Amino acid sequence: MNHDHEHKSILAYLLQILQRTLPFRCRGRHCDTTVPPDLPEEIYLQAILNHRRMPDSLIDFLEIERRPVIQVAKDIRRIK
Repeated sequence: MNHDHEHKSILAYLLQILQRTLPFRCRGRHCDTTVPPDLPEEIYLQAILNHRRMPDSLIDFLEIERRPVIQVAKDIRRIK
């Protein structure tokens, strides 16, 4: 078994995960939806931002229990 190759693969995998989870890194999301024409005059739009300390892919790799999801922010806007 080539342990050197195995270690490089593990390090590459961990580096890939760390790059996805760097703190203080802004990652914008853009979402589109079609608004039905028969909406009431007033609707509420809700956005929730959740965070998990460790991504599922790293948890699976380390074979440990899932971490809880923490609600970081929530906003509700009334749209007329």
